[in-house]
Amino acid sequence: MELVSILRDLWRRKLSVLAVFVVALLVAIASAYKLPSMQPRSVELGAASSQILIDSPASTLVQGADSGQITTLSTRALVFAQYLSSLEARNDIARASGIPARAISLSGPFSNDNARVTYQPQASSERANDIAKESDVYRLLFTAQEGVPIITVTSQAPTADAAVRLARAAYVTLQRYVDKLQIQAESVPVKPLPKGVSAAPVTPDPGVKVRQLGEPVGGVIGSGNGKLLMLVAFIGVMLIGCAVITILPGMARHWRLLDKAELLLDDPESLPPVVGAGGRGDDAVRLGGRTRWANGNGGSGAPLAPDEADAGTKPRASAWR
Repeated sequence: MELVSILRDLWRRKLSVLAVFVVALLVAIASAYKLPSMQPRSVELGAASSQILIDSPASTLVQGADSGQITTLSTRALVFAQYLSSLEARNDIARASGIPARAISLSGPFSNDNARVTYQPQASSERANDIAKESDVYRLLFTAQEGVPIITVTSQAPTADAAVRLARAAYVTLQRYVDKLQIQAESVPVKPLPKGVSAAPVTPDPGVKVRQLGEPVGGVIGSGNGKLLMLVAFIGVMLIGCAVITILPGMARHWRLLDKAELLLDDPESLPPVVGAGGRGDDAVRLGGRTRWANGNGGSGAPLAPDEADAGTKPRASAWR
């Protein structure tokens, strides 16, 4: 029954409900978009990551390797990460990904020993401006761990597909660079040793093979909450507005009744008389008496006694006192 009463109150105040609906709609839109430009408030960025293994042609993952070979491959991984941060590599990455070279930013390589100790905290306002600008920039970050022949590639782009494409282009660029070095090394002629000189035994270098540890994995960060936030804001404003529309009129009525009750306690004669069923000025409610005739709301219908009728015409002390 309470729900039916609330719905009736809201229906009688349709204009007020319509005004609340418009306000709730504006608040919901403003929670996800900047008005009036309608630009999204949340910053959506695409990110991806991949790992590149600097291996030997006979994979160390299968054949195994001693500590010396692992150390050699780890050193090469650090050197290759340095190459990926160069301008030449950036141009190759741009050609492989189809992204303009001037839009690509390269950072690294970093490792556990020299892990970005030059980082300085930024103020909140400066960091907010940087984040707003990052949505238009393509970034690549290279990390080479000490003692592990693996280069970790982290990419950032306006979309997830672009970030994955950027990370894959870094692997393709490095693979082409290593293949070019091997071709150059094989083209160098071997000089014969002088007569009477024997060559010292040298362990042949097995060479380098660049392998990608799985395809780059990407996604979008900072998204997925806009529509949910709009829905929550709309429902919240509507509930608050409807509650105000329903409660305030009742509070006003009770306030007026309390004012009348206080006035009655202070001066009972100040209120106008209530005409009873007999047509006389019997203030039954204010003076606590009864009307001359029962009004059908639970009365017996019999007339009042003469002494009661005479008493009813005279003011008497209120039953509320």
